[in-house]
Amino acid sequence: MRTNFIIKNHYLHITTSIGISLYPQDAMNVDTLLNNADIALNRVKGSGRNTYSF
Repeated sequence: MRTNFIIKNHYLHITTSIGISLYPQDAMNVDTLLNNADIALNRVKGSGRNTYSF
């Protein structure tokens, strides 16, 4: 998501960071699966953002 927007003469640049975990490879229950996705998201945020991590 690197598209730039102009709304009412305001320049907006939106980026996306995504943490991904897969069932059943990364976890067998929802809580652990979400926790692993959160860990992946924190890794993305620490490495410069605007990307994804598994």
